[in-house]
Amino acid sequence: MKKYFLVVILLILTFLSRAQDTDSTNNAQILFDSLLVEGIREFHNDIQISNFQKAVNDLEKAVALQPQNAKAHYYLGYAYSRLNSKDGSTLNRSRKQLCILTSNEMQEVIRLDSTFGAEYILSPYSKITSEWGSLALNYIIKDKSDSAKWAFKEGKRRGGFSDFLLQFYRVQLDQCSTDAILFSYGDNNYFNLLYLQTIENYRSNVGVVDMGLIFTPWYQKKLLEKEIINFTPVEKSKEGYYLVTWSDTIINIPIKNTNQNFSWSLEAKGSNPYYLYYGDIAFRSMLTTNKFKRDIYFTYGFPKSAEYNLDYNFEDQIMIYRVNPFGKSTLSTDSYNKLALKLLDIIPLYNANSYEEFILMNSIRQSIMLRIFNDWSSTDNQDNARYLLKLLLKRLPSQKYPYSDKETEVYINSFKRIIIDEY
Repeated sequence: MKKYFLVVILLILTFLSRAQDTDSTNNAQILFDSLLVEGIREFHNDIQISNFQKAVNDLEKAVALQPQNAKAHYYLGYAYSRLNSKDGSTLNRSRKQLCILTSNEMQEVIRLDSTFGAEYILSPYSKITSEWGSLALNYIIKDKSDSAKWAFKEGKRRGGFSDFLLQFYRVQLDQCSTDAILFSYGDNNYFNLLYLQTIENYRSNVGVVDMGLIFTPWYQKKLLEKEIINFTPVEKSKEGYYLVTWSDTIINIPIKNTNQNFSWSLEAKGSNPYYLYYGDIAFRSMLTTNKFKRDIYFTYGFPKSAEYNLDYNFEDQIMIYRVNPFGKSTLSTDSYNKLALKLLDIIPLYNANSYEEFILMNSIRQSIMLRIFNDWSSTDNQDNARYLLKLLLKRLPSQKYPYSDKETEVYINSFKRIIIDEY
C-alpha cells in the first residue's frame, strides 16, 4: 500500500514539474513574441519619431531568449543600422562600431537561414553591402582613402559586394563613354559602383552620382569638392533646403557641337503652392551646366518620378540607359548582342539566396525579352529575335533560374510558340 501511495505521489510530482516546465516555456515564448513585436513596431513609425534605441533594447533581449531566431537577429541588425543613420541626411556620420554590430547580426541571419527573405527593405547580403559602403563613403568624404579601402574590403569579406554584382557593375561602367556622368539609384547600385572605382580604380573617369543622396547638403558638397560633377548647389531659402517654389517649366539646354537645343520639361510636385525639392533643383543645374558635354547615363531601377521625363530620350543598353538629347534610339543589333552575351556570362555567379540578385537576374531576362519583342515586331530583324530567344532559353533555363513572376513565364511561353517553330 505504501508503495502504491509513493508511486502516486511521484507521478503527481512529475506531472507538476512538467506543467511548471510547460508554463515556463510558454511564458518565455510569450515574452519573446512581445519583445519582437515591440522592437519591430518602431520600424513602422515615422522615421523621425521612431525610437531605435528602444528597438535595440527590446530586440537584444529577444535574441538572448532565442539566439537561433533569424528574424530577431535581422531586425536587431536593422535597429543598429538605424541608430547609425536614420536616413541619407546623416549617412556621412556613419560609425564603425555600429556598422560592425549591424554586420554581425546580418551575418548571423545568413548563418542561421541563408534563404531568409528581405522582410524590411534589403536582404541580409545587401544590408552588409549598404552598411560597409556607407562607412567607406564617410571615410572618402574625410579624405581617409586607406580607411575607405579597408571598409570596402571588410564588407566584401563579410558577405557584401558579391562577385555577381561587382561583375554586373563592371559591365555597366564599360557601357559608359569616357568622362560620362552615371546617375545611380539605390544602395546596391551606388556602393558597388563606388567599390569598383575605389578598390580597383575601375573606370574612375566616370562620374557616379547617387540620385537619392543629392537631396542632402553634405553630398552636394562632396560632389563639388571631389570634382565629380560641376553644378550650382542650392542655397538655403526661407522655405529651407527641402522645398523650393516652382511651376512647370520648359528648359532649353544647348547640345554640344550643334545649333540645337534639348527641350526638357521639369514638372513641379504637389499642389498650390507648387514646389520642387532642392535636390531636384540641383539635378536641373547638373544637366544645364553640363550641356551634354559629357554623356549622361542612368542605371536600372529608377522609379518613374526620379527619371524627370528623361526616359523619353533613353537608349536601352540592357539595364543601363544613355540619354540621347535627339530622342529615343536603339542600340545596334551587333552591339546589343555582344552586351547580352556579357551579361549572360555572369549569371552562373548569381546567389539564389539573395533577393536583390534574384530580381537583378530576372531583370536581365526581362530586358532581353523586350529586345526580342521589338526585333520580332520589326519585320527586318526577326532572325535576331529568334537568335536572342534561343540564347536566353539556353543560358537562363527556368528550371535552374526561376521566373520572378507568372507574367514573365507567360510571355516566354508565348515567344516560344510564335518565334521558334520547334517549340
